[in-house]
Amino acid sequence: MTHHDNGPRVGIIGLGAMGLGMASNLARSGFSVTGFDIQQSAVEQLVARGAKGADTPSAAAEDADLLIIVVATSDQTSTVLFDDEIGALTTLPQGSTILLCITALPDYVTALDRRLKTVGRPDIKLIDCPISGGEARAWNGTLSLLCAGHEPDISSIRDVLDCLSSRLHIVSSRIGDGSSLKLVHQILVGVHILASVELMGLCYVAGLDLHSVYESVMGGDGASWLFGQRAAHMLDENELPASSLSIITKDMAMVTEHGRCHRVPLPLSSITHQLLVQALSAAWDAKDDCVTINAYLLTSGTLQDLRQGGSQPRASSNLDAAAASSLLIGIHAAVAIEVLLFAKKLGLDLGVLKEVVQGAAGSSVMFGKVCAQVEKIGKCSLVCLDDFDSISQNMANAIASTRALGYPLFIASTALQQYYCA
Repeated sequence: MTHHDNGPRVGIIGLGAMGLGMASNLARSGFSVTGFDIQQSAVEQLVARGAKGADTPSAAAEDADLLIIVVATSDQTSTVLFDDEIGALTTLPQGSTILLCITALPDYVTALDRRLKTVGRPDIKLIDCPISGGEARAWNGTLSLLCAGHEPDISSIRDVLDCLSSRLHIVSSRIGDGSSLKLVHQILVGVHILASVELMGLCYVAGLDLHSVYESVMGGDGASWLFGQRAAHMLDENELPASSLSIITKDMAMVTEHGRCHRVPLPLSSITHQLLVQALSAAWDAKDDCVTINAYLLTSGTLQDLRQGGSQPRASSNLDAAAASSLLIGIHAAVAIEVLLFAKKLGLDLGVLKEVVQGAAGSSVMFGKVCAQVEKIGKCSLVCLDDFDSISQNMANAIASTRALGYPLFIASTALQQYYCA
């Protein structure tokens, strides 16, 4: 590989929320970077930060030792690589590496690896490397990377990977495993988001003090990273930025599709996906996944009403902050088992999965506890958990206490069924 003074010459295709931050960080760190995006304004922003701009994917790939793909979809990836006139493969030098940083079905990634060889480019080294961490972490070089590929190929671009990330996970040498692990992790993300929204809406219609509920949940076993993020955003839109409804809907669609392909039951993933589809089709706000609360509140108001507070309870209930937290404990334990079983079916290393989740958006107190118990007993089943009886009974009691409120508990009710089926 030919090296610039500060490492490999980097081409990057896709300068959206993540790609522009990644490219700017690399340029700031001294790498030679050339970027392309269909939006010329994004290219201009990158050039203003000291990198070079390109007007086609092929121009971005020319002279690149490493080509990073950060587009939105698999179809876009195929276009920017294989287009007969402007595709990157028309100019990408011999022996270059492609770092595929998209969220995609694992089958697409393995097919892409085969296609590179079929079109006469067996010289290209492909690394399956989904990313997570959000826009801010892309800019400051603290992303989480899930790398799957041959060890020498990963080692050859280690300086770039280290520049982009604070958490670099080597998943395996098998192309596709990085994408599989990303999809499995997204189950936790999607379910935790909807569980947070569902709970906050429930407490709102029950007339509870939402700030007190927040403190109670985050101080106990019901805590999750995403509850901390989404509940704070729901209470104050200026506290934390919104996260895209369209992106998590797309990710959960891939999760459920992959589950169907492997004939793996994913009940919590499936109900979560359907609720996200409903919210997206309602055209409330595709840029904020917390608007899914509108599907819960209906005649009780909207997300903005919740922020203003002062809800009068629809009817009397015995729900308190502890009971509300018990719903999250049960949901988080149930989805942890769903995730572990799916990962096992896909042949993923559960130790690597645990390591990834601990430092990522899908983390929760219960995921750590469930993993510890699964490791201890050697079985992956809800019924084998030490607190199985108390968790399920507390959930059932909490759900029963809300009956008079007329509030739907899509996620909590689906989770409780998993305890009854265990």
